[in-house]
Amino acid sequence: MPVVEVVRAYRFALDVPPAGIEVLERHAGAARWGFNYAHQQLLDRYQAYDARREAAALTVSGLSPEERLDVLSKAERTALYRQAGARVRAENARWCADLKVLDEHRKRVAHKGKPALDPGEEPGPDAGNLARDLYARRVELAALQCAAPGTYSAERKAELEQVRPRVQALKTDLAARGAYRLGVMDLNARWRLERDLPREEGGSPWWREVHIDAILCGIARADTAWKNWLSSAAGKRRGRRVGAPRFKSKRTARHSFTLPNPDRAVIHLPDYRHLSVRGLGTFRLHDTAKRLVGLMRCGQAEITSVTVARGGHRWYASVLATVRQTVPDRPSERQRANGLIACDLGSQPLAVLSSPLDITDPDRRTIASLKPGRNAAHHLARAQRRLARCAKGSRRRRKAARHVAKIHHNVAQQRAGHLHVVSKRLATGAAVIALEDLDLVALTASAKGTAEEPGTNVRVRARFNRNLLDTGLGELRRQLTYKTRWYGSTLLILERGEATSTKCSRCGERNPNSTPGKARFTCPHCGLVLSRRDNAVRNIYKAARRAATRSVAPGRGDTQNARRDKNPPHTGNGDGPLSMKRTPPG
Repeated sequence: MPVVEVVRAYRFALDVPPAGIEVLERHAGAARWGFNYAHQQLLDRYQAYDARREAAALTVSGLSPEERLDVLSKAERTALYRQAGARVRAENARWCADLKVLDEHRKRVAHKGKPALDPGEEPGPDAGNLARDLYARRVELAALQCAAPGTYSAERKAELEQVRPRVQALKTDLAARGAYRLGVMDLNARWRLERDLPREEGGSPWWREVHIDAILCGIARADTAWKNWLSSAAGKRRGRRVGAPRFKSKRTARHSFTLPNPDRAVIHLPDYRHLSVRGLGTFRLHDTAKRLVGLMRCGQAEITSVTVARGGHRWYASVLATVRQTVPDRPSERQRANGLIACDLGSQPLAVLSSPLDITDPDRRTIASLKPGRNAAHHLARAQRRLARCAKGSRRRRKAARHVAKIHHNVAQQRAGHLHVVSKRLATGAAVIALEDLDLVALTASAKGTAEEPGTNVRVRARFNRNLLDTGLGELRRQLTYKTRWYGSTLLILERGEATSTKCSRCGERNPNSTPGKARFTCPHCGLVLSRRDNAVRNIYKAARRAATRSVAPGRGDTQNARRDKNPPHTGNGDGPLSMKRTPPG
């Protein structure tokens, strides 16, 4: 079996004394401050860019924003903004030309990771005076490095001390005009220049009281949030649309921070029950870290970072480690014996299988749903009523809010633990797991409607949505995606739109009257009557068999779509199409 490096997270509950809680909250506040600092810089740049684009749109069309809504159609407004954006970007390219030349000079003079300075290519005839002067200076420094290395070191240091402030000042000026987007390194450099200023001038003179990486992680999170929003708005990001970043509040934002482990000395586990972080101290773990410590002592794991976060009434440390582990190149004997298992996901039960995972219990083909949210609904309603009766800003209200958060946290923990158990059972119990590609956003959409067109059966649909969201089907699929790679099995996702619930599993005819509210499926053509979930899982099994026989070839890999994936999944026996030893019930 091949040995590969995988990134795994080990989550531990911390036993933190009151003094330690104060330290963790201080670092979480520093990360939140870093996020807000970077968010303000990026927001100012975006607003400046947007103002210039509005001015360009006004110049092109001669219409104000209000007049555009009345005169132009949506397609015309989109084309207008694209034209205005192209004008602004062309102007930005002209403004950033000097910055590009100056930053290239800084990088070549620094020549990090390279033994010698490379002057680069000589500027062309149409290059500006700045490019020619900087190239001549690099040629002079390169000659000095060969002739007098000691003098070159001093000259190089002086050149960098002169160039770096110019680059930073130019980036700041262009960002203020909306022509340059500051990256993580730019934001870090800007904060280092301003961190010792007084609070009134935007500085953070308290930064020495916390680990510096806590502030830098907040800056990195802000940059990631902006990238996700911009890529989602441009249609380059899959999934649900990402909203615009917002400032993090002390009362509503999650308390968390991330510390890297670059030299493998910041974070370490002295024993099975303690986690030591340089600058924060040593914390006792509620559960044992024996598994991770054993891998580290054998040289099979290295800690890369730790994320400390508060969940409800507890603090958790998520230790991210690079683990060298063996990944099976083919399913095990038990997985090959079970072969392909189709799985119909729902709210109650959580899953209905085409065949049981345990051969000794041939009648057990269902996996029950835990429904932690429904079980805690009564206690949660009482806690929320108690919270609503408290005066805002009072100590009693803060206590009631902590109790509500504790209930929500316990519900999330129970749901996550149950899904981890189920996903591992499926990943280790079958060679191929076939799932339906459910559109959970559409399935759980509100049926309330509008005032002009109110919805029907709103209360029933709301109860259905709550039960479906309480099961965590999206999280189950996410866990199966990576656990099937770990345990040698394959996750096969059917085409979206496959009629599994309304089609008869015997004759294949559609029954449009089969709705999710009906427990039994009745075929008007052949007279088949059986459970609706059993009919759906038979259809999933047949569709998976057809897809596997048609498209799945020998090889190793996972597929999210059996008909279009370029890397077909493992076939169960390694010799051809899926060879099944078991057939679905009925």
